[in-house]
Amino acid sequence: MDREEVKKLNEEKEKVKKLLAEYKRKVNKEMEKHVKEMEKNEKLKAILREIEEAQAKHPGEKIKAAKSVTEINVKHWDELYQGDIVLSVEQAQYLLDTVTETENRALVRAKRGAAQNAREFPNHKWPMLVPFSFDSTISSEMKAYIYKAIKLWNDNTCLNIVEDDETSPRIHFTNTVGWGCWAHLGMQSSQAYQVVQLEYPDCYDLGGISHEIGHALGFVHEHGRYDRDSFVLFHPNNVDPQKLYGFQKETSESADNYQVPYDLGSMMHYYANAFSINGQYTLVPRAEACYVTMNCDNDGFQNPDTCTTCICPQGYIGAKCQDVDIGGYAPGGIANTCEGNILFATSNWQDINGQIGSDYMDSKIDYSYCHWQIFPDIGQIILIEVLDVGQVCVVGCLLGNTEIRTAANRGATGVRLCCRSDLGSSGRLTITATNGYALISLYSFSKIQHFRIRFRQY
Repeated sequence: MDREEVKKLNEEKEKVKKLLAEYKRKVNKEMEKHVKEMEKNEKLKAILREIEEAQAKHPGEKIKAAKSVTEINVKHWDELYQGDIVLSVEQAQYLLDTVTETENRALVRAKRGAAQNAREFPNHKWPMLVPFSFDSTISSEMKAYIYKAIKLWNDNTCLNIVEDDETSPRIHFTNTVGWGCWAHLGMQSSQAYQVVQLEYPDCYDLGGISHEIGHALGFVHEHGRYDRDSFVLFHPNNVDPQKLYGFQKETSESADNYQVPYDLGSMMHYYANAFSINGQYTLVPRAEACYVTMNCDNDGFQNPDTCTTCICPQGYIGAKCQDVDIGGYAPGGIANTCEGNILFATSNWQDINGQIGSDYMDSKIDYSYCHWQIFPDIGQIILIEVLDVGQVCVVGCLLGNTEIRTAANRGATGVRLCCRSDLGSSGRLTITATNGYALISLYSFSKIQHFRIRFRQY
C-alpha cells in the first residue's frame, strides 16, 4: 500500500469517526427515554428478580469468562459501530441521516428528495464465491482456527469461502497487536482487500472468529433486528449510558431478515449482559424462552423445559451432549451383547462386529441400541466398508438397522441398512467420512441385528 492509499484510508477513518460520534450522541439521547419507560415495566422487573433469585441459590457458580469483544476493543471504541464493526463513510453517513430524519422528518426529506428516501443501507453483497487471504502476521496455529470457522460457514450456507490471495476484493485476515477484533460490514468493492482483524490470543475462539466473518459477509447483529422486541426484552437501565446506541434497532428498510426466524442462539447475537454497567442482564428472552443460552455440543439443542441441559442427537449424552453414548440398552432386561466404543482410525484396516438384541425380543415401542464413534487424525478421511448387515430385513428398516452418520450436522439422519441388498450388487458398501468423525449406531426393535464393518483413514 503506497503513501497516497494510506493517506486516503486515514482521511476516511477520520470522517467515519466524526459521523459515528454524532450518530452515537443522537441515539444515546433518544435511548435515554427508554430508560425511564423501562423503570415502569413490571414484567421485566419480575423476570430480572427471578433470575437474581436463581443465581443467589448457587453462589460462586458463575466464573469469569474470557474477555468480551467490548473489553478487547475498548481503545478503538470511537472508531467502531456496535463494538466490533468498521463502517465505510457511506454506511456511517446513512446511519446519521436515518437518525437525523427521525428527529426532523420534514426537514430531512425536503433536503434529500423523494428518490433517496427509499435507499437501502449500503451493505454490499458478495457473490457466491468469497475469496480470502492471510497476512504475514497470521501464524499456522491461528490459521487452523480460522479454517475451522470458514468451514462452519461453508458447511451451513450456500457460500463458498476460498483461499485466494490474488482476487480483489477479498477478505484479508490480520493479527495486529493492540488492534482488537473487528471486521468491515459487507463487501467493500472499492478496496483490493478488506481486513478482518483478529488479535491473538483474545479473538481466537470458534464463535468469535465466525462472528467477525459474519460481519465481513454482511451480517449485522441479531439483537439489532427490527423485530427484536417480539423475542427479547431490552433493559436499558443496566447499560452503560455511553453505549446505549449499541442497542439501536435496524429498520425494515436497512436490513432484510429474509423471513428467517429470530435466533437467540445465533453467533451474531449479543450476550445477555452486553455493554452492562453493573454486570446485570441487558437483554432478556421473553417469558417462554431461556434466560441463559446453553451452547450444546454435537448439534444438540437447548432443552426449553430446564434451560440448563441440552437435548442430544442419538449417540450423544451429557448435559451438553459432549459425550458419546457407547453403552447399550435392552428392553425387558434382555441381555445386550452390544459393546460400543470410541475408536481411532489408522492407516490399517480395523474390524467392528456389532450385534444387538435377542431371538426372544419383539417390541413395537422400545428398542436396544449401541453406538461406536470413530475419529481420524486431523485432516484425514475415514474410509468405511460395510461387509454385512442383518438379520431382520424389512422395507424402511423399521424393526432395526445399522445407521452410519458422517454429515457435518451430527443430528442429521445417516445411511440406514438392514438388508444385505442394501449393500448393492457387490455385497460391499463403501462410505467416506470427511467431517472428522463417523458415528455407527445399531438399533433393534425385534430379534437380532448385526453388522460387520471395517475402517481405516487416508
